[in-house]
Amino acid sequence: LLLHLTCQQQYEYNSVDPSSYSNLDYVRTDHFEINSTIDFSRQVVISLVNYKFIVFKKTDHIVLDVAGLDIKWVQLHGLSRVEELKFEITYPKDYRKQLGGYMNISLPSNRTILDEVVHIRILC
Repeated sequence: LLLHLTCQQQYEYNSVDPSSYSNLDYVRTDHFEINSTIDFSRQVVISLVNYKFIVFKKTDHIVLDVAGLDIKWVQLHGLSRVEELKFEITYPKDYRKQLGGYMNISLPSNRTILDEVVHIRILC
């Protein structure tokens, strides 16, 4: 069984969204696509998520809201190469279950990204 979902999101400033940890003041999710497979024998859902971000303020990381995910890897897809990215999932001490936690994805250390389209693929 294969589930395919494509969604366009509207941009909102994080400064007016107290329910999000993401760095929306720096990065906008332009598009994302989810491809999921249900493994009934193991009773798990395996998903590959492709994100297209627009970076409009200098940043060296992207922060996404998460809850209950087992992230296997995060990759940056460039024009000529694929690069594994470091990431860390945090559930803050003031963590409220309805908000979840956040995943901090470190962008390549050799440059700070600005005015670029960033393609990231996440396996969970």
